[in-house]
Amino acid sequence: MINGLVTLGRSVLQINSRTSGNSDIYYGDWFDVQPGDQFYAELKARWSSVSQKGQIVLGIVTKDITGNWAWTGAVNISSPSTWKKYTGVLTIPAGAIQGRVWVSWQYPATANEAVFVTDLVVRPAYSTQSDITQTINNIHLGFKNPDGSNFQMNLSADGVLLDFSKIILNGTTNISNGTIGTAQIAEAAITNAKIAKLAVGTAQIANGAITNAQIGNEAVGTAQIKDEAVNSSKIAKLAVGTAQIGDGAITNAKIGHLAVGTAQIANAAITDAQIGNVSQ
Repeated sequence: MINGLVTLGRSVLQINSRTSGNSDIYYGDWFDVQPGDQFYAELKARWSSVSQKGQIVLGIVTKDITGNWAWTGAVNISSPSTWKKYTGVLTIPAGAIQGRVWVSWQYPATANEAVFVTDLVVRPAYSTQSDITQTINNIHLGFKNPDGSNFQMNLSADGVLLDFSKIILNGTTNISNGTIGTAQIAEAAITNAKIAKLAVGTAQIANGAITNAQIGNEAVGTAQIKDEAVNSSKIAKLAVGTAQIGDGAITNAKIGHLAVGTAQIANAAITDAQIGNVSQ
């Protein structure tokens, strides 16, 4: 408890008044910054007397490459009579390379007065989901290896660019809509695939069972059909070099031109035959 003010166990900084100039206090070490960086700041404060003069400022002091200092405030408070939380955002000025947390009681005050502050916070300003989203929409990361090779990663509203020599994705990967230029898939099991249009240059299918196939136009150079039952086949033109039909029953055959070198017909009933020329 300070002058009747309950601090709830928190550390309280007391800044005593000066009759001339500012009362400046600096926290921690210098840290790297870049011009345009934004920092969020907050604190709780109150005066020891409501009639005091001046204002409390919480911010960052920066320095440039030549060592010149610049003071930038995020929170400015005038005459707080009770404990209250104050917040603000500051932007790092041009030319700054390093920064340090800074609290100041500015402007001359009456002697023997004081200001109390507690719960100081200074951090990068990206504190909300919308801030994070806006930042990610404009990220470019470059990587340079010791051998001089360069790689890059871009995240923008247009998409994601990964420019690396090799990309490894571990775990389950779902691609809802993908266009793949050239793909090499080693030992892949594709359990359920729907392919609208497929162009296959050379295909080797070992031990493949094709249960239901519709082929519009097929040119087969040499086909070997072993132990195969073709139960319903329509062949417009067929050239058979040598055919062996064992125990075959041909119930209804229309043959335009037939040349038989030697035929042995045992127990055959030819009910309706038209033979133009017979040589015995």
